[in-house]
Amino acid sequence: MSSAIISQVEMKVFEADFIAMVVEASERDQEWTARKRELKKLENEGKEFPKNWTNKDELLYYKNQLYIPNDEGL
Repeated sequence: MSSAIISQVEMKVFEADFIAMVVEASERDQEWTARKRELKKLENEGKEFPKNWTNKDELLYYKNQLYIPNDEGL
């Protein structure tokens, strides 16, 4: 029997209200929407995303951190 080391992965869970606020704010942030369009274009062309960027559930993540739109309320 061999021993194995298992890393614990920290899962971040956000409340639905906060996610709704992020989605709403993202629609007003031109930089955020431009980044999303750029990533969507790469995805549609079958190309890889730039390093550290992901798009999950229509939200953007940079280095596994939710990419927050520029909004004073957030």
